[in-house]
Amino acid sequence: MKNVFLPLVAVVGACLLGVSCRHNEPIELKLHLQPGSQYTYSIQTNTSTEQKPMGQSIASTQEMLMEMTYKAGEPQDGLQPITVTYDRLRMNMKSPVGDIGFDSKDSTHSDPKLAMLGSMVGKQFVMQVSPDGDIQKVEGLDVIISSIGDTTTPEGLAIHRQMAETFNDTAVRSLMRQSLDIFPNKPVQPGDSWTKSYNMDMNVMQMKVENLYTLKSISGNTAHLELKAKINGDGTADMPEMKGVKISLNGEQTGTMDVDIATGLVSKGDVNWNINGSMSMMGMKMPISINSTVHMSAKKN
Repeated sequence: MKNVFLPLVAVVGACLLGVSCRHNEPIELKLHLQPGSQYTYSIQTNTSTEQKPMGQSIASTQEMLMEMTYKAGEPQDGLQPITVTYDRLRMNMKSPVGDIGFDSKDSTHSDPKLAMLGSMVGKQFVMQVSPDGDIQKVEGLDVIISSIGDTTTPEGLAIHRQMAETFNDTAVRSLMRQSLDIFPNKPVQPGDSWTKSYNMDMNVMQMKVENLYTLKSISGNTAHLELKAKINGDGTADMPEMKGVKISLNGEQTGTMDVDIATGLVSKGDVNWNINGSMSMMGMKMPISINSTVHMSAKKN
């Protein structure tokens, strides 16, 4: 009897200490936020770009931090509305033509040229999200974009256009889906993998992303995922300053995510993008490389 009783005590003790007792049982990973619940969500990206026209290296970097509040609404017709409020925006860019930065929490060290970003703080938009994480609709971004920048001056108009490309419907969907559109269509257990693919309209090209997720392990109420992805894109720019430029890119994405099983939110995630390609115009081809790191986190308020 002792030999049977002691292992049982060990198992129960492990469960009480938070060690998963269901690591061999399939679990359901879905988005199911309690209506009325609120979460602080942050996403930070660091991107470095290198272009090589005629063999000469031109490097630039961009760092961006967004802190937001998610408020879950009552699901309707199979979709859960999530109201997103911008709480903080920080952006720092470095290039051969100069450095520029902005932080909505530190106006003394913010460049006036990016001051219009401050108008976004406190503004809201709504995402309609399915249980499997698909963002089917985004509402309210057009109002936010229209408030960015002074379009009465050429410089203000140029910055407005750049910010509109950074925070438009497509860009926001692409950013948010990294931590939402990740769920399998059936229960999974450690070792199981599933794919999620989508296209991104990047204005100058169509990007196709093929994601492979693997449930590596479960600890307590957290599912640990591994991400591997292939990225391909081709297109021709239609913007006045780049009209006729052909762009071709391909690369990979790798990372890890910790998902709260109860809510489906990514409590912590780290993703790396490594992309290479070229820009062609008037018979000349210029190599380009883009490397980016993304850190995301969420916690209940």
